Amino acid sequence: MNPLRVLVTGSSGQIGTNLALRLQREGHEVFGVDKRLNTWTDDFRYLLQDLSGHYPSYPGGIGGIDGGLIGTLIVYGAPAAGTAAAVLAYRVILFWLPLIVGGIAFARLRRDMPRPGELAACAPAIAAQRVTVSV
Repeated sequence: MNPLRVLVTGSSGQIGTNLALRLQREGHEVFGVDKRLNTWTDDFRYLLQDLSGHYPSYPGGIGGIDGGLIGTLIVYGAPAAGTAAAVLAYRVILFWLPLIVGGIAFARLRRDMPRPGELAACAPAIAAQRVTVSV
C-alpha cells in the first residue's frame, strides 16, 4: 500500500485525533487543521486555524467547502496563490452563473405577466363561476 498524504479537519477532537493517529500508524503522512489546541496528543503536525473566519479576499469568510478545498490542494502540493484563485473562480461559477441565468429567466417571465390594470389569463374562468352563499 502506498502511503497517502492526509488532511484531517477537526483534528483536535477525540474522533479527529484517533483518526489521525490510526492513519499515522498505518504509515500515512497526516496533517491536521482545527481552531483549538489538541489536548490529546502532539504526535502529528497540525495548524490552528478557524476556516470559517473573515479573510480580506473572501468578504463573507471562507466557508467549510472552500477552506477544505484550499487546504487539501495546498497539502497535496498546489501553490497557495493559484489554489485560492481557482477556488474563487469556482465560487464565482457556482454562485453567480445561476443568478445570471435565473435573472434572464425571471425577466422573460415578467415580460409575459399581465401589466397593472390587465386581467390575468385565468380571470374570465374565475369570473364565470357562480358563488352561492346560503344563510
